[in-house]
Amino acid sequence: MLRDLPCIIILLFISNGGRACLVEETDLLMTYIVSRHGDKTPVHSYSKPINGLGFGAFLQKIVFGESNVTKQINSGYEVGKFIRKRYDTLLSADFDPSEIYVRSTFFPRTINSALYALSGIYSLKEEEWLKPMDWIPCPYNTVLPKYDYNTAFMNCPRYSTFMGTILSGNRELSPFLSLFEKLSGLLGFNITKNPMSLMGLYNLIVAQRGVGHNSILSEILSHLPLIKEVCDKIISIVFGDTRYLPLQSGVLLDGFLTAASQVQAGQKVPKVYLHSAHDFNVYSMMAVTKVNTTGMPNYGASYSLELRRERSTQKYFVLPVFMNGPGEPEIYLTSEGCDGPLCEWEKFQSIISSHALDVTNWRNSCGWNEDIDVDNCADY
Repeated sequence: MLRDLPCIIILLFISNGGRACLVEETDLLMTYIVSRHGDKTPVHSYSKPINGLGFGAFLQKIVFGESNVTKQINSGYEVGKFIRKRYDTLLSADFDPSEIYVRSTFFPRTINSALYALSGIYSLKEEEWLKPMDWIPCPYNTVLPKYDYNTAFMNCPRYSTFMGTILSGNRELSPFLSLFEKLSGLLGFNITKNPMSLMGLYNLIVAQRGVGHNSILSEILSHLPLIKEVCDKIISIVFGDTRYLPLQSGVLLDGFLTAASQVQAGQKVPKVYLHSAHDFNVYSMMAVTKVNTTGMPNYGASYSLELRRERSTQKYFVLPVFMNGPGEPEIYLTSEGCDGPLCEWEKFQSIISSHALDVTNWRNSCGWNEDIDVDNCADY
């Protein structure tokens, strides 16, 4: 019996894990990408409390809540290069609006990231009249935050209420209370009452370091690994409650399911969908598709759902692909309940379709109405 055991283990590995190794035996049919914008500066509300903590010189040279231009260009452009390399078979060399759909939230940092990504996808051509421009103009879509399902934190009352209460007194944050007290004393505002503010602080440090400002108070820098750990924990708490996932990413999920069904039916629809959005859009899309999440996505991170067809059986599969920022490796993820990264279409649908919402049902579930007051110029 013991002599047979190694063979049994090998057979089990092939049986349970074999499907994960067959990506090269499938044809790529479409992809649905949600990407985080490139490096940005902090929102204005952080300026006064932290001005004397080594951030002052940095804060005097920025536009609050918007792009760190050099890093933004690099991040967005590299995302575009990733899209061109991985999805080249779906795209012509020249821009064709029937092949790609690009949508951005209504913020300069996400719009810029979308444009930089497009410049990475479509290289400058040899036509003489284009040379002075040094740019290939490509259209994108956007909508005011009041109406955008990708900005539920601003326009979805039910979700906003949840976000405002979920972290207050949460036991999972108890191990970090001493850190909250130390940082509250340094920063001059109560982090214990608003743990979410640590995500803004962490992004601020990343943004400052990205442009070469390293004068941050050493007491803050010494806690940076723990601050990142708290941010990852906060995200896991916020998106761990499946009741609210449809409010954050249900319409995106419905968009993928609809487009994938149209492709399978032979309808003429774009084969590449790119949503230029925010960290919580990337993370919530990962959470709603039940893959193993990795903490707060980096600037320029992207999460893709690929529709593929196995050549030998003509069966359809979904492959989740994550890249945690420019230059990071592509990682194949497995949705909970699937046998491996390649998940049969019917099984994938049965696992996640209950979280999908069309726009009308999303608005009803949110308690959205035309009287909602949303600041279209807010620097979130």
